[in-house]
Order: sequence, then structure tokens, then C-alpha cells
Amino acid sequence: MVFIMLQSAECLYDCAHVFQPEDLRSEERRPIHIGLAAEEGSSLKEAIAVDMFSYISADNLAEFRYFLLENDLVNTVYNWQWPYVLLAFLFCYVVYYFTVVVRKPKLVCGKGRLRTALDKYLAVVNERYWPTIWCFSAHLMTVCRVIFKRKPFMPYRRELVETPDGGLICLDWLDNDENDKLYPDAANRPTVLIMPGLTGCSEASYCRHLALAAKDMGMRALVMNNRGCGRDIFLKTPRTYSGNNTEDLRYVLKHIASVFPDSPVFGIGISLGGCIMSHWLAQVGDTQSQMIGAFIISVPWNCFHSTNSLEKPLNWLLFNRHLTQKLLKMLQRNLDVFEQHLHNLPYELDHVLQAKSIREFDERFTSKTFGYKNHVEYYNAASLDAAPLGNIAIPTMFLNSEDDPFAPGCSIPVDFIQENPSLALILTKYGGHIGFTDGMFIRSRSIVEKSFMQFAKAVLDNCKQEQAQ
Repeated sequence: MVFIMLQSAECLYDCAHVFQPEDLRSEERRPIHIGLAAEEGSSLKEAIAVDMFSYISADNLAEFRYFLLENDLVNTVYNWQWPYVLLAFLFCYVVYYFTVVVRKPKLVCGKGRLRTALDKYLAVVNERYWPTIWCFSAHLMTVCRVIFKRKPFMPYRRELVETPDGGLICLDWLDNDENDKLYPDAANRPTVLIMPGLTGCSEASYCRHLALAAKDMGMRALVMNNRGCGRDIFLKTPRTYSGNNTEDLRYVLKHIASVFPDSPVFGIGISLGGCIMSHWLAQVGDTQSQMIGAFIISVPWNCFHSTNSLEKPLNWLLFNRHLTQKLLKMLQRNLDVFEQHLHNLPYELDHVLQAKSIREFDERFTSKTFGYKNHVEYYNAASLDAAPLGNIAIPTMFLNSEDDPFAPGCSIPVDFIQENPSLALILTKYGGHIGFTDGMFIRSRSIVEKSFMQFAKAVLDNCKQEQAQ
């Protein structure tokens, strides 16, 4: 830092002398420099540093001069051999990466049929997870996945489905009819239902890669876009979505059953989508047979812990503010719909549009839309750690990282998952939020897709064995 200051001072000093009028360059017009910068034998560094602060009082300047120019520590830093310093830093960085960052994921699962199947099929927990070496921190991994992860082309077939309350749900299908070797009959081809995160849609890179993984396994993929989310998707009613409202998911599952009655459904929920899917699984218990397995990624277990984490300065700057703006833009894009129902809205629209954080948005809009008094009541109802997850009867696997800024590691109910024979958890030390990048260039298939493919194969093979019996 001192080196940069002094180098910058050199430039400022040269520029000042070039552009000053001739009469202002004389020592008579620079009284503060007399006895300080013009001392005989003074170094160039001293002259520059003093000149840079020529409008500071002489006493303060002398004090600063002593600190900056005569302090042994400052001079030592200034004279460092920077290539060696950088080399030492790089060496420590690499050692830390290989000794601390690279770890095998932890598998949390109680004894039973699910654990036996996972021990056989889930190879990712027996391999070291290699987070991308240049962005393994939670914030970098979360951001870099969005920026650098490639988005493979997906030839979606779009279907717009109207709900009983007059709303509109956009379904993007990847039929996979050309890949009919594993499942030549489209009627019984498994359907992978993907539910994106808070403001995500079928265009998100994680949705595309999961759809591609399903395609490679011969299955059909379907991305259920939340109301108002996605390209060219608009609201028809003022109602959107929340973390524990499962009505739209129930309707979409009925729609799938009407189109492909013999197709087993495998669910994938990401972040908020995983929260909705988990609540539905807990609600239906063993009363449904349509969904045969579920894979839940980066789900926020406790809404209070999540919002508290997202309101930390760096998290607010990188994530909270951005997501809040996207939510507000969705409302602004559909402003005409809200204005048509202005007299029936349980909130002040102008007040909602002034929200600065997710908590404020939920307090002013989401909680009121779904009949809660405030965000506290809504968060209590939406938090998964308070939901009856013990009712889940189908194989369900969660993927979380301990450093997730949206779902802090302290909020993950590891002991509870361990006690439920239908639940499993893959827990990594690093991964961020829906990050989980690996490989040097973040473009290869990550632990997310690998875990899904291995878990889905275990579930499908188990179904085939049960049918054969």
C-alpha cells in the first residue's frame, strides 16, 4: 500500500510541476516545503511525500513525514522483494487448498434401504470434492457459477397452464424423444420435475445442466417456472409464490399425471423450489405414488437464519440487494395487473416497491399475499426445520454446503435427517449457494449433476426391482 502511495505521489508531483505556471513553481510560493522537502540530501521519496500533502499544516505534515519516511516498518515494506512475497503467498494458498479445502463430502443417512442403496450407487461421497481452486470461497463460488458456468442450449417446448384461480404457470418441457434407447415408450419415460430458486427460471444455468443430465439418462425434463418468473412470462393475477405454498406444485403434478399417467416423476428442488417441494412431500406423506424420489439443492432450512445471514454487509451487497431488485422488477413488469386489483390488495403497492431487502419484501408483500400477519409468522410457517419432515415417505436427498450464505451450516438439522430413514444429506465444506463448482474452468459437470444422476439411478433401479418382485 505504501509503495502504491509513493508511486502515485511521483505521478502527482510530476503532473503538478508540468501544469503549474512558472511563477508558482518557485520555492517562494511553496512555504510549507521550506525546511522539509528542500533539505539538502533529502531523498526523492521524501520530497514527493511532502509535496503530495502540501496543503496540510506543517505540524501534521512533519508528523506524517516521520511516520511514512522514517518508520522502519514502512521502509521495510517499501523495499520488499514483491515477487518473493507473491510466491510465498501462492505457496501458502495452494497448501491451504490441498490440506483444508479438498475434502470428501459427508453423507448423513440413517440405516435402512436408502443407506444401502446410496452406499452402492453414490460414488461422489467416496471421492474428493475439488472446488474450483481460484474461487472456492462461498461468495466467489456463488457469483462465479452464475457468470462463468456455460449455458447449454435446451430446445424447450413451452406450455402455459392456467390455474383454477386464474393464474398462469409456464412449463418448459424437454421431451427427449430423440434419445429413446433407454425409454423407447414416451408414455412410461420418467419425468424429472425441476423447481428453480427465488427468482430463477428455466434459463438459469443450473436448470439447464440438470435438464441436460436428465436427458443423458434418457428421461424427460420439465422446468416449472414460478408465476411471473422467466422470459416473456407475465402475471394474470396479483398472486405470486411463497416458500410453503404448494398449490401450484399440486396442480402441475396433476397436469403431468393427465398427460403422462404412466410416467414416474422424480423431483428436483433448488433453493426456494426445494423448500416448496419439501413442504409438499411432508404434507402428502405416503398418500401419493406419483413422485418416486426427490433431490433438494441448497435449501434454506430456517428462514430467520437465512435472512440474518443475507443482511450481513457483504451478503447484502452481493445477493440480498440484487434479489430484492429482481423481485421488485417482477412486480413493476406486471404493474397493470396490480393496479386492476388495487382495491382488493392487502398491502400498499407503493410501500412494497420501496423494499430494500428480502425481509422487507416478505414483510410488505409475500406475507400479506398469503394471509400472514407479518414476515415472522410467514417465516415460522415456511422454515423447514419446523416442518413435519418425518412424514416424508419417498427417498429424498439434500445437498448443502456449510458455507452457504443463504443457508448457514448451523441451520442444517443433521441429527434429524440422521433419524429419518427416508432422508439423506450430502454435506460439503465448501460450495456456496447453488455453486458447487469444480474443475479449473467451471464448465464441466459438477457435483450437483453427478449427485443427481447417481441418486436418480439408485431410485429408478430400486423401483424396477420392486416392480419385478
